[in-house]
Amino acid sequence: MSSQVIVNAVVAASWYALIALGFSLTLRTNGLLNIAHAAVLALSGYVAFFLKTTVSLPLTAAVIFAVPITAGIGGLMEFAIFSPMRRRGARGLVLLLSSLGLYVVLQNILSLVFGDDLKILRSQRVVEGFNVAGARVTAIDAMALASAVALLVTFVLFVKITRGGRGSQAVSSDCELAAVSGVDVGRVRVVSLCIGSASVAVAGVFIALDTDLVPTMGLHPLLMGIVAALIGGSRSLLGPALGALFLAVVQHVVLWQLGAGWHEAVAFVVLLGFLLLRPEGLLGKKVRKSTV
Repeated sequence: MSSQVIVNAVVAASWYALIALGFSLTLRTNGLLNIAHAAVLALSGYVAFFLKTTVSLPLTAAVIFAVPITAGIGGLMEFAIFSPMRRRGARGLVLLLSSLGLYVVLQNILSLVFGDDLKILRSQRVVEGFNVAGARVTAIDAMALASAVALLVTFVLFVKITRGGRGSQAVSSDCELAAVSGVDVGRVRVVSLCIGSASVAVAGVFIALDTDLVPTMGLHPLLMGIVAALIGGSRSLLGPALGALFLAVVQHVVLWQLGAGWHEAVAFVVLLGFLLLRPEGLLGKKVRKSTV
């Protein structure tokens, strides 16, 4: 295997991991398979584009400010849409369909405001990448990998050390018991969706810098992030990151050996294999049922 294939796989894994971490945190704490994360991913790139072209911020500042703005919009989804629906008894499939509808609405808003044509966020100047063990690594690739590692460490510390992290663990384990114990479940869910959206937004700006902007850009990366989370074990903190690395390596080896036609299909072949043979994922634990 060439060093460039390995580097490309690691870079792709960093994107997948960021999305998978955001998805798994939202799934664990909010009980929500949030398809609207695809719109959040695209929105982060467009917010950075707006700040750069209309507000005239430097590219670095536009990217930095785009993440908290988009994270706030993600938290607003929980506060204004999902929480009121839960209070009215909505669960599972209803919330899933609501997130899908929200994705469609936000995607169409992006199309209406910015148009469907390709937008370029990155600088027009072409810069040669760094040479790492015979492979070329761009500055964007290096920053994406560093951000994925930093966010993974932050996630672990947040859950293990902070009061909010322990609250999110309590809510993900047993929502009703957490509420009885004094945990503000609504607040925990808003904060969790903000953090999950921030993770997805970071991936979004790096994808936008690498592949440019279209309103539909978020759905495919989200699907890969979901696959990575399920492969690694969505109930684990490190599982989504490990699943992202596993998926990216398999995809790029297949791309290297068989060509681009199998690049996407192999992800779902791998997912199907895990669902049949190890449904709990790489780091997941089997759930044992007790009978009385």
